Amino acid sequence: MPTTKTSQRPLVSLALPRPVATLITYAGQILEAMTGNPSFPSPSPALAVVKQAVDDLQTAEAAALARTKGAVQTRDNERTALVKLLQLL
Repeated sequence: MPTTKTSQRPLVSLALPRPVATLITYAGQILEAMTGNPSFPSPSPALAVVKQAVDDLQTAEAAALARTKGAVQTRDNERTALVKLLQLL
């Protein structure tokens, strides 16, 4: 009888906040906690990349709140990009 091999994958669930402003704050706290932390000597992606994604999302959120045409889609794209980076940390 053939044996089947199951692979165990670690499952992690990030309880990321839904409101964009709260996500920006949350990501900023993660960056602050990881910056200079010896437990994370060389995180991947680099913290500078994550910081840039946070800044981009802040800019896009400001434009969306100002009701700039097309800003909501841009903000949503920036949010998705930041969430993907946070999942990689």
